[in-house]
Amino acid sequence: YNQYFSQDSYRIDMILDENIKASLKLVDGIAVGGLIHFGDEPLGDVSYDQVRVTGQLSYLDVEQWLKAIDELGDVTDVSLNNEIAANVESVVLSIDKLQLYELELERSRARVTRDDAAWLTSLESDMLKGDISVADADDLPIEIRLERLRIDDSDNAANSLGDVRPLEIDDINFSTASLIVDDEAYGSWAFHYRVDDKIARFEEVQAMTAGLRVLRSSTLEWRTTNGVHSTRFTGDIEIEDLATAMQKFGFASSIEGQGLKIDADVMWAGS
Repeated sequence: YNQYFSQDSYRIDMILDENIKASLKLVDGIAVGGLIHFGDEPLGDVSYDQVRVTGQLSYLDVEQWLKAIDELGDVTDVSLNNEIAANVESVVLSIDKLQLYELELERSRARVTRDDAAWLTSLESDMLKGDISVADADDLPIEIRLERLRIDDSDNAANSLGDVRPLEIDDINFSTASLIVDDEAYGSWAFHYRVDDKIARFEEVQAMTAGLRVLRSSTLEWRTTNGVHSTRFTGDIEIEDLATAMQKFGFASSIEGQGLKIDADVMWAGS
């Protein structure tokens, strides 16, 4: 650890556990520029106009990271979301295993920047590619906007939501331009996830998939009682060609029909 003083600021250079290196410029105790690097590589050239974070991590839990930021602001006079974050230019990390709430993403590359009053994360892995925005204000939903989402629907994955506690998930506005399940394309999907009255709701569900269209008026309710999950879908579905839609879902195209509109109300056991 080394510390260097100047007239209106000072600089610190430090190494932690040989895998975390930093060279930071501080003004009034707040980091305003420099570099934090995770990994064995040397820091190299450092610019002190803004704070940058680079390197590689074996594991990162996004939820715990955001919680740590809030707790640090509670016990100190410095808010990462306000004072320090205003000086962060970017966080660019390669992550072997990224825990994104209920999703575990392997071999991920993440770039984190500030967007007004929010953290904006651009993610790319084998499973997904897109942007996630987490606002500083707790009452605003997480925004997830994906270019693609790939899901493994193997036997082990079929009940992967059975251990999820839906009432503990934050509000989410979600959209993906492309959903792929076991190499099968299932079109585009979007919804708003909200928790109300001990019921988790997927509101404003929209989809264009396999020859049918789920309209924005649709809602999906997810309940759990004593660990038992149940789900109900109510909404409107339009089908351009019934035979084509049935074939895409693996059924024989023995029934024909065009321009169908269905008012659906379906319940089933499970998540």
